[in-house]
Order: sequence, then C-alpha cells, then structure tokens
Amino acid sequence: MEITQAYKKVFKKSKSSEYIASSAKQLMKKEEVQTMVKDEIKKVLQEEGITPDWILARYKDNLSTNIGTIHYKGENYTDLNEDNIITIRPENIKLSKNNDFNDNSFKGLIKSVIFSGTHTRYKIIVNDLELECSLQSVGLQDIKTDDTIYVHLPSDKIWAMNE
Repeated sequence: MEITQAYKKVFKKSKSSEYIASSAKQLMKKEEVQTMVKDEIKKVLQEEGITPDWILARYKDNLSTNIGTIHYKGENYTDLNEDNIITIRPENIKLSKNNDFNDNSFKGLIKSVIFSGTHTRYKIIVNDLELECSLQSVGLQDIKTDDTIYVHLPSDKIWAMNE
C-alpha cells in the first residue's frame, strides 16, 4: 500500500488528493516516523531470520556487470574489483524462448541468425550489449531475427577477471 493510500485510510475525513499526498509526504519526513518504520522493518527481518550475515552470504558471489547482475562461482571472486570483465565461450551460452533458468538469465533480442551446417550462430542484443553464441543446429527451432529470447550464462562456465 502506498503512503498516500495509507494516509487516506487512517485519516478518513481528508478529501482532497493533493492535501493527502502533501500531508503523507510531510508525515514521512518526521524523524520519529522514520525511526518507527526502521524499527518495524528490523523487527520483521529478525522474525524471518534475515540478518546482515544472511544477506551478505546470499549475494557474496554476485558481480555487477553491464549485462546485469551475474552469479559467479569462480575461485578468484575475492580478487575481483568493480572494473571486472566476464567471459564465456559462445557454445556455453544457452537460449530459450521462455525464461527456463534460475539465475544469470537475461531477456534479449535476436539480431542475426547464421546457419553453418551443424551449428547455428546467433547475435543477440541484451541491455545494449551484443553477445554471440553458437548452438547445435538440432537445438532450438524457429528462432529468427527480431525474436525475443532469454539468454542464460551458466555460472560454472563464466570466467571473470579485472579489467
């Protein structure tokens, strides 16, 4: 529920939407209200067992990249800085018309399809980056230029290094 809806629900006599929005904003700026909200959030997180350690452990193997957040299992994870580059062999990239993957999955657009006998090469645009993958031609069927596709980068096939 948005703050303006909550304000309207609690202060039922308020009629003007502008007044409700303005009053709700002013209320949220008060230090005691901010403290109360933070305390309630902390309480809920503790009840669910969500601690800073739990959050860090869950996300410690994630890399922020130009393509998006990548889950990375490489042994050199702790050696990486913010300016990292990820690499993956084109034949290790997986494609699906549906998002059939748990992680490292990104929505993309097929830019080109080149049939080369036993393999087909795909150029795919994902978040303004061009990826190229090579799949056996007996794999996915009916993928053509301008199709929307999901690209999966298996975490055990990725290698990251500092730029």
